[in-house]
Amino acid sequence: LTFSIAALMSFYTSQTEAEFNGGIVLKGNRNGEEYNITDDKAVLDFFRDNSGKTPAEFTHAYLSNTKFFGGEDLTKVLDLEEVITGYIADIRERGMRAVVNDLALDDEKLA
Repeated sequence: LTFSIAALMSFYTSQTEAEFNGGIVLKGNRNGEEYNITDDKAVLDFFRDNSGKTPAEFTHAYLSNTKFFGGEDLTKVLDLEEVITGYIADIRERGMRAVVNDLALDDEKLA
């Protein structure tokens, strides 16, 4: 679950807005290829304003945003913020594919 949250946050990472089909989207980038990020305006605004922060700041802003989690502040969940921050930093440094490959290899070791 923790990696899934980090992956979602990484997918939504963008500070670039564009018009698309009469609305506003964020423009994500994966390996040089752009993709559209569509969601509610408040969600897009959050990611536009926060995804450029350090992994720790970005993770804290996301997990403490009670609007995303039914009024809950997920920074209160033991170790959640630290683990997700680590994944975000790793994804930014090495790329999503490398991190996913490492996780898959770790799962094979457990089997």
